[in-house]
Amino acid sequence: MIRKVANVLSWTVIIAMLLVFGTVTVMSLGFGVRFMAVKTPSMEPELPVGCLVAVKQVEFDEINIGDDITYVFDNSSTTVTHRVIDIDEKGYITTKGLSNNTADAPISYDNVVGKVIFSVNYVGKWFMLLTTTSGKIIVVSIVAVIMLISGIVDKFADKNNVNKAK
Repeated sequence: MIRKVANVLSWTVIIAMLLVFGTVTVMSLGFGVRFMAVKTPSMEPELPVGCLVAVKQVEFDEINIGDDITYVFDNSSTTVTHRVIDIDEKGYITTKGLSNNTADAPISYDNVVGKVIFSVNYVGKWFMLLTTTSGKIIVVSIVAVIMLISGIVDKFADKNNVNKAK
């Protein structure tokens, strides 16, 4: 019985990890979706800290007031996800965090990474962990430990079966 539970548990974890990895890869490569984690409370309560957002590059005319977009801040590598509150006649986009008191400075479409197409609460914390070297080591270690435990359980189960047969 323990052998079956260990096998089911180990295969469930491995399959779940492969499904998540496969989904992220297909969405990224096949559909141009980027995944990012919300790191600040500026979009709470709708996009809380630790939320995973899927961002897809869109044309300028697909951005509307009320959309949540991600953009590059001040030509740096820092990204911001805020809600569009205005689009002026020159094509500049003004955004604002839901919990911020003031609007952001207008940005050019050139700074837009994409439009948020969906979000998943709490998953962003795991995503942030998995994008680090230490996070990848932890995941590989967890899989290795599960496989090791499964192998040990199998070995003891086989030994018990041999002893029962005598």
